[in-house]
Amino acid sequence: MFRLASKRIGALLLSSRECLPGRLITMPYLIHCECGEPLEVTATQAGSTVTCRCGKVVDVPMMSVLRRSAGESAMPLNIVEQINGMVKRGELPTNDLCPISQRRPDLTVYLDVRCEQSYADRRAQLEESDHYIIPYFLFGWIFAVFYTLLRYALVKSKTPSELERHGHDVSVKVPLAISSTEKETFTKTRSQARLKQWLESTPIYVKLLEEYPQARVTTYGA
Repeated sequence: MFRLASKRIGALLLSSRECLPGRLITMPYLIHCECGEPLEVTATQAGSTVTCRCGKVVDVPMMSVLRRSAGESAMPLNIVEQINGMVKRGELPTNDLCPISQRRPDLTVYLDVRCEQSYADRRAQLEESDHYIIPYFLFGWIFAVFYTLLRYALVKSKTPSELERHGHDVSVKVPLAISSTEKETFTKTRSQARLKQWLESTPIYVKLLEEYPQARVTTYGA
């Protein structure tokens, strides 16, 4: 039964290699039988059971326990955290062919993917200043008008860095394997369509762009 399960898992992993251009395969987790035999399990087996070679049925822990045992966060990470973790562990890049020339890559380059960017909303602060007009009507028109104009001038004079910012800055540095003969082409490219097309040679980057379709991509250091 164990051999049959192993064959099925092996076939599943083989089919994933054939279907995914970047061959992004889920890392197996390691558990142990009472006899000491190490057993590899996948995320889909969390909470189920597997049979050891010795014949004993071994309970597979829940996913949070498996993740902690592998040094990962107990809760699933967002896509940016996943990529940063994979880069730190040396699991990226995964593309087997240069996305520019379709040749074997021999150089790792980096792209900066700015997923979200905070912004200064000057209009909101001007509208906020208008709310102060009503109380000051009680103290006279001249004072109300003078205060409103003064506040308007102060808000308009502020630089973007001085204004209250909304949203978050979210960016990630991603590696990509290319042919060294295409380094100049890579460095000079500014087209968002082409840069994103090259990123799509790696499945995890496809997920990143799906989650942040408005992301802006630049070659690192450009």
